[in-house]
Order: sequence, then C-alpha cells, then structure tokens
Amino acid sequence: MAEHLERFELTEAGGDALVFTDDEGGALRYSNWRRRIWVPAVAAAGCASAGFHDLRRLNATTLVVEGIDVKTAQTRLGHADPRVTLSIYASAPASVDRAAADVLGDRFFGDNGNRHPG
Repeated sequence: MAEHLERFELTEAGGDALVFTDDEGGALRYSNWRRRIWVPAVAAAGCASAGFHDLRRLNATTLVVEGIDVKTAQTRLGHADPRVTLSIYASAPASVDRAAADVLGDRFFGDNGNRHPG
C-alpha cells in the first residue's frame, strides 16, 4: 500500500484524493471492478463463490480467533457497536469450537476428556 501511495504521490494533504481509480483517474464503478478484477481473482484463488464482503467476515473471524479483543476488532472494522462485529461478521470455525470443547473437557474431566471415577 505504501508503494501505491508513493507511486501516485498520495499524501494526507490530499484528503479528498481517490486512492484507487479507474483507468481515467475517476472513481471506480463497483460493477466494472467486480467483473474485471474481483471475479477473475477469486476464480484464480479457487474461491469463485466468495463475495467481496467475505473479506470483512474473514478479517473479523481471524482477529477473534487469534485472541484479539472484540473492542479492537470492532474499531478496525469501523463498527459503532461490538455486537455488530460478533453477530454479523465473526464466526466460530469448527476447529476453534473443538478447542473450546477440549478446554472444558480438560477442566471438568481431566486431561484428554477422560472422566475421573467418581
């Protein structure tokens, strides 16, 4: 990103300048960008069904899974309320759910989830 900003001589002083533009320097049109850039990129990555907003979901989920507090994730995503971050964007991957089950199993039944004779 820094290279892009430097190459196009974009600075904080040009607060209204467009960071990404069309071929003529104008604002990007979503439908053109999606057809020309997004669809080929996700197809090449093997994620043809991915939508652009899936990047936000992946971002939120990764932050939460990696232990970043919800308030920081909320701020980075620009949400006014952390409930939006958790209810709409962050998901609980199966691997993390399994790890949570293992923690509870170890806590209440000892290592490896084996029940203690009682």
